[in-house]
Amino acid sequence: MTRPGPRLLIRLLAPLLLLTVVTACSGIPGSGPVVDVRNVADQAGQSGPDAPPTPVAGQRPVLIVRAFVDASARISLTTDSYSIPRAYLTSGAQKSWQQPNRPAGVQILSGDLRVEPSLTDPATVTVSATSEGSLSTDQAYHSGNGATYRVTVHLLQDKGQWRISDPPPELLILAGDFNRVFSPRTLYFLDASHTVVVPDRRYLIKTSTPSKRLATLINLLLAGPAGVLRGAAQSELKGGTLRTNVTTDPNGLVTRVDLLGIDLATPADKTALAAQIVWSLYPDAVQVAISVDGAPLDKSQASYTFAAFESFSPDRVPGTGSVASDPYYVDGNGFIVDLRTMTPLSGPLGTGSAHVVSAAMSAATGTLAAVSGVAGGQALLIGQPAALSAPQSALKARTLTPPSFTRTGNEAWVVQNGATNPEIYRVSTSPSSTVTTIASRAKVTAGQLNGLGAVTGLTLSPDGVRVAIVAGGRLYLGAIAVPVAAKAGSTNSAAPETPDSLTVINLEQVRGELDDVGPVAFGSANELLVVAKNPSVSFGAYRAITEMNVDGSDAVPVTTTQLPGDIQAMAVSTVDPAAVQSTSNTGTVNGSGTAATSSVYIIWGSPGQPGDIWELKGSLDGGQWVSASTDAAARLTGINLLFPG
Repeated sequence: MTRPGPRLLIRLLAPLLLLTVVTACSGIPGSGPVVDVRNVADQAGQSGPDAPPTPVAGQRPVLIVRAFVDASARISLTTDSYSIPRAYLTSGAQKSWQQPNRPAGVQILSGDLRVEPSLTDPATVTVSATSEGSLSTDQAYHSGNGATYRVTVHLLQDKGQWRISDPPPELLILAGDFNRVFSPRTLYFLDASHTVVVPDRRYLIKTSTPSKRLATLINLLLAGPAGVLRGAAQSELKGGTLRTNVTTDPNGLVTRVDLLGIDLATPADKTALAAQIVWSLYPDAVQVAISVDGAPLDKSQASYTFAAFESFSPDRVPGTGSVASDPYYVDGNGFIVDLRTMTPLSGPLGTGSAHVVSAAMSAATGTLAAVSGVAGGQALLIGQPAALSAPQSALKARTLTPPSFTRTGNEAWVVQNGATNPEIYRVSTSPSSTVTTIASRAKVTAGQLNGLGAVTGLTLSPDGVRVAIVAGGRLYLGAIAVPVAAKAGSTNSAAPETPDSLTVINLEQVRGELDDVGPVAFGSANELLVVAKNPSVSFGAYRAITEMNVDGSDAVPVTTTQLPGDIQAMAVSTVDPAAVQSTSNTGTVNGSGTAATSSVYIIWGSPGQPGDIWELKGSLDGGQWVSASTDAAARLTGINLLFPG
């Protein structure tokens, strides 16, 4: 069985590294005339990828600075990547800026870019714009969240021409030019069990040399996880290096990766290492031969293919796959009802006596977790609907967020008392064919929640490493760090940043333009669907759905055709990316592509009241919303939705 989760449309927005970030209200300098970007481009001749490859003689300082930004879209694909923008620097600055052995980040500037010379010194120029995001030095994306980027540079006469003497360390590039220079790739690390790969999206400079691209991917794998995954995702390549260059046979069929200094104590370790490499290099490398310290990784295995490691997919559901994938809804009376058969669940969860307000079901085990209204607050009930047994009370608090199951379905996570003293709890379960036993409950360390505002949502990713949290009406992404013991006989101890207990780490705000964030769903391990207000689009006054990559990049609105009002609840089910990946060279594993979402249901209406249940007919970007009621004359209403996940 496959885990519900969409491979959404990939339309890259932009990544960047902040040198100077200030609040938006103070970002534009107040002295000197602001130079209009279009006028500068006109005076410079051409801009962007069609700009002259070298500076125009006699240009004024402000035009040199603007042309320097334009030149960043003219990355050389065959020689020094940054030779064209480097030509706008003084001879001294050229020696240290963007050197291969000292890589800097990338800052993408929005269309409100301003280039402003000082009134007192024309050779002092300030560049400012809204940050669209950043690429850190490990080429991972971070949201700009609406902050203003500003940097001041100085120019000197160099061989009779104005040149920049102190360029910002990062590459400056306009959002509209980003896709011409960078392309997304996904590296794959491991969960705590080392049986599931965890996607880690990066952005590489486009190159015409496949061997160079493959070597870059391996070196990034060796460097370890980035962004929110650092200290959480794991790697069998830890501590290793490349023994020889990555090569591909003349016939292009087999890519060879020769590693050095890696501890691989068991056959399982070797399998996990091969899975990481094969998933990360696909589809550029369709067969990979791997050696360590000059010897084959496995003498019985000459090379590896992607098909051999599909079981590592983060979107596959462990277990027998016997759980039905029907959607369910919670009606206004607290019943849980199958949305396709219109049949209530058996027992208290389907009769209304439990007064359910939200629920989740594990696709791996069929275990159901429901938040029920009780005197003085809410309770988390755990049960096995198929076993026809009464659910058990696992946790009580003033408030509880909708529950979220781990990948294996043996734990349900919630946030209790999110408005006053938010605490994350995980409830361990032991499901059987007759009853689900509450094995234990434990608090998850999450000190980074402090000061973020009321916590109203927590959603675990399909791979079990990332976590999405809604706090103060904003979206945050983090990761779950699990204590890791050193391998037996290994010379490498656990990573020093690994905590002593299960901990949510690296919480980072994502897409700061989204407000009043509501339900969040991991459509797959690579993508998110987020219900929120987005003031940058026409429906900003209402909560609608935005789809984005799991790092927050490429955020685009889902269709609002026929959508009459605020979305209050959402349930998503889609195909497993790996199920179609072995026959496709594009998609979620690496590259760009689209996949049809099998089902998206929403409830729209007023907060706290039963609302109309609608479903999406057609694609995420071009479909339309219609009533889910099978009776055209009757409304179908509810307060919450769920798919097994």
